[in-house]
Amino acid sequence: MKYSDILAQAIAASHIIPKGQKPVLDAICMRSHPVPAKELEDALQLSRASINFSLQMLLKRNFILRSKDGVFLYTPNTERLLELQARYKEFK
Repeated sequence: MKYSDILAQAIAASHIIPKGQKPVLDAICMRSHPVPAKELEDALQLSRASINFSLQMLLKRNFILRSKDGVFLYTPNTERLLELQARYKEFK
């Protein structure tokens, strides 16, 4: 899924994504490649615990997917983000 202004607005305006998880989801969606947690820590300047908590909650709620290539890598779940965009457009 290509990152767009509408996706950024949908994430920012979402009432179903907690405030603390929005920057993490946004950062994952901006990347054109799977991202490791350490890259998110560095980019967002958040603690490892904060990043890990957000990642676990986003995984649990199916907003992101996880794969392993030496370390865990995170990518957006396109299907769930399309749903988020549709919700945003519907109630905008």
